[in-house]
Amino acid sequence: MGLTTAVLALCSLAGAEIKYTVTLSVDSMKLLVTMDVPVARGTKELTFQSPRWGPGSYDYSDFGKQIKDVDAKDSKGAELTLAHPDFSTWTIANPPAGRVTISYDVKPDDTNDVLHYSGPATYLYVVGRKEELCEVTIDVPAGWPIAVGLNNAPGKTNTFVAPTYDVLADNPVSAGKYYADSYTSAGKQFYIALRGAPEDVAAIDKIKLHKITKFIADMETNFWGGAPFDHYVWHFVAFKRADGGWGLEHLASTQIGLATGFGPGTDGVLSHEFFHAWNVKRIRSQPLGPFNYQELPQTGALWWLEGVTDYYAHTLLRRYGWTDDPRFYHVIATQVSAVRGNDKRFEISPYDSSYRVRDANNGRGNSNGYEVSYYNTGWLVGLCLDMAIREKTGNKKSLDDVAHSLFRKYGHGQPGFPEDAIRTELINVGGASMGVLYDQIVMKPGELPVEDALAKVGLILNQTDEQYAKLGFRTRPNQEANGLDVLAPDASTGLKEGDLIVGINGEMFAGKTMMHVFTTLMGPVNSPEAGKVIHLSIKRAGSPDPVPVDVTPAAATRKVWGVVESPGATPVQIAMRKSWLSPPKNWTPPHPTSLPPSAFGLPPSAFRLPPSAFQICPSPIWRTGDILIS
Repeated sequence: MGLTTAVLALCSLAGAEIKYTVTLSVDSMKLLVTMDVPVARGTKELTFQSPRWGPGSYDYSDFGKQIKDVDAKDSKGAELTLAHPDFSTWTIANPPAGRVTISYDVKPDDTNDVLHYSGPATYLYVVGRKEELCEVTIDVPAGWPIAVGLNNAPGKTNTFVAPTYDVLADNPVSAGKYYADSYTSAGKQFYIALRGAPEDVAAIDKIKLHKITKFIADMETNFWGGAPFDHYVWHFVAFKRADGGWGLEHLASTQIGLATGFGPGTDGVLSHEFFHAWNVKRIRSQPLGPFNYQELPQTGALWWLEGVTDYYAHTLLRRYGWTDDPRFYHVIATQVSAVRGNDKRFEISPYDSSYRVRDANNGRGNSNGYEVSYYNTGWLVGLCLDMAIREKTGNKKSLDDVAHSLFRKYGHGQPGFPEDAIRTELINVGGASMGVLYDQIVMKPGELPVEDALAKVGLILNQTDEQYAKLGFRTRPNQEANGLDVLAPDASTGLKEGDLIVGINGEMFAGKTMMHVFTTLMGPVNSPEAGKVIHLSIKRAGSPDPVPVDVTPAAATRKVWGVVESPGATPVQIAMRKSWLSPPKNWTPPHPTSLPPSAFGLPPSAFRLPPSAFQICPSPIWRTGDILIS
């Protein structure tokens, strides 16, 4: 640390206005949180709020409902009167000058040697004062390491500083006897903190986890030209699944549910979440920071922020050589299948799917889009825009130039971009006709010209038959009811619209977190087997007790999309495809499969498994589906 940096850090610490302490109470299984807040003379009211939602997850989680035993004292320890007008808000009228201490409990799910929590679910903020400096001390048992994206306060091991509440809340914490690993990429330190049930942690391929996270870090910092953070933390929780996962991005870290099978879909989730360190966390639309934590944001750019992020997550894995052409073509085909399997695409544009996300789920929002997924749709929009730029510029420019331009203009601490910024940059890079294409495929509903886009690089979209197990219904998480809403059930299932699933195969959801439901109990629904009965417990209108309903997935055939190389591709098309899927000239590919475990320099202790590792997450982040990302 240079002298100037050190002086600035000390000044920041000295000016830290709002101080938090988070203490793990092992005996009572609670997180005890205190806030020390300075109060100016003449203050008429001091208001504290809990976020109703967390950035990156566009639905109301109403974290305040988990905050208990809120108490307020003045600097002399005298009790202050707190009003509680709604589940998110606490107020003190005419607070005394000096300092006020607020304390409260957050009831965790469980704890045993590992602590993990997210900021919005844990930290209250002072209304009107989210821009003030913050300091947090994390009080855990002696010897417990702490993994967090924040920088340490100078000279303090377990105390960290943040320039604003937004930054404080955007840094989740892991502490305790988690599986630990670290490495260096782009001159920055990266940390892995893996937790979960012992058998699930044991099932994770630790060597592959090291290889893929470092490869992605090297790959994407190369793409962007460096790392925008001081250090980075991969917060992982292992769960039993063959492939896929879920994730939530943060400024200098990510929270990821890691499938024990660690299939190719899992690689895509990791790549997606790390790409967000640039696209979303730094390149963001104006409503996405500073945040209004009481109202879901409205931005028409989620198709870019999420869908194009996923486009790059998979395209870069192919471009830099982690995956091959057949796997990448399969990913393209799955996006087409998802988009063209939803007729709402003819009614809802990618922009509206993004902008109206707060209207989804009866006004509670979701993290997928209004009627149409901005993930899958944005993926294909990114493909179409990329191919169009390459064609119009003689393959001299691409969507990469748009992304890099957005980062230069908006990604270095500047205010978020206006709603028309992406269109403007497309025109700057590819010419006026890109504005026409944007208006057609982003602003209007309809079929995306995927066939035309793929033809530019000598690829063909086709359809084949596929055998699968037809479940006969869809689900949507209902966090308030601690269950799964049944959607679009076939009559043959015996289910009804409005049914709520509260148990699967004898395992009831009551008393369990939604995280546990999705990571442990949802297997039969997420991966059904034809002819294998799934025993559901249903809460149904008019029935006071759960109703048993047995559903038997049936063998069925469906049309699926595929992508193949055209035998008649021209040299120009082949050259454009090669350029599209080739790394930059300054990339030196590693040889991850040739390195023995010892080559990574991991000490034996890095491979220790904790005796138990239960997650603490007062209001967990969760998703449905096979491969789930944010």
